[in-house]
Amino acid sequence: MGKGALKGLPAALAAAVLLASPAAYAAGEGGTGAGAPAAPQTGGSGAPGSGPSDGSGQSAPEQRPSDSEKAWKKEKGKEYRERKAGMKAGSPDAAAGMNPGADEGQTRPDQPDANRPGEDGKSGLRGLDRAIQVIERNIEKNSNKPGRSVEALKKVLEKLMELKNRQGDQSDEETDREVESALSQAAAAGEADEEVFKALAEVRKKLNEIAGAVQALEEALKQNPADQSVLPQLRELYDALGKKEIQVFVNGLRPNFDVPPVIENGRTLVPIRRVAEALGATVDWKDGTVMIQKGGKTVVLRIGDPSAEVDGRQVSLDVPAKLSGGRTLVPLRFVGEAFGMAVDYRDGIVSVHPPASQNG
Repeated sequence: MGKGALKGLPAALAAAVLLASPAAYAAGEGGTGAGAPAAPQTGGSGAPGSGPSDGSGQSAPEQRPSDSEKAWKKEKGKEYRERKAGMKAGSPDAAAGMNPGADEGQTRPDQPDANRPGEDGKSGLRGLDRAIQVIERNIEKNSNKPGRSVEALKKVLEKLMELKNRQGDQSDEETDREVESALSQAAAAGEADEEVFKALAEVRKKLNEIAGAVQALEEALKQNPADQSVLPQLRELYDALGKKEIQVFVNGLRPNFDVPPVIENGRTLVPIRRVAEALGATVDWKDGTVMIQKGGKTVVLRIGDPSAEVDGRQVSLDVPAKLSGGRTLVPLRFVGEAFGMAVDYRDGIVSVHPPASQNG
């Protein structure tokens, strides 16, 4: 806005308009102005302070000199971190200015702020902080348990803390790979819980090590079969590997089926013998009748019969047992719940496990 356009306005209002204009504030309407020091200008040669390149008297597009780029980035990064800290503390002023680049010229599109997370080799910080947190929790949880040693976990924690102290000296990938190595060491120590394996899966996914991420999540489910949060994560990774088929877990373990599970009328049918073995039950098969026994409880199903027996009591089935590939397939939810198990289903992944109260 030119100064002529402000004539006739009250002095206070004119001043406010000028201050609201980033270009006027920074360049003083084509010069350095009195509002604030102008950013260094470049001409056609790109040299600092050479002025407008077209001789029109208009300020050339703002360019920051290369020799001051680091200092400028450092200052903006400091502002960003201060605003972030203020927002966490509940400061409305900090929250309003949280996004560097949203205000006038704070971040140029072609040159990201060097201290902005995710653009400067520090996006691995979140994974590093989480790794430190889960290892600290594992040490605390295992410190007073008889027969448990946390020395290996303490060494892992030392390694992670050392990495945190120097994490600005390396790239995202280098940080993530060191975090992955440390968490793998913790996992191998034998004292890690499911949170360590979930953190390990997360960093492996960032590194595009999908098969390794699957392995870590399957181990997390083995550690805590009632952890439903693992199932959608596993589904995403299985899909990435092209494994679209139904996946079944029993007590956190995946039975090795020689005939794949199928879905009929919204129910998952599985080969009963492998599931029964995973449940610790016995199976007898005779003349189309399947008898499953565990802990004094008996379940009887007949091929094609829409009813079953649980300890002599007849119950209805949504889908009857069937034969497929020489194997007897039974409705998994019915059998699991008949033996007091919980059954979770998420996007083609079925997990049969003791109720959460028994896992805790």
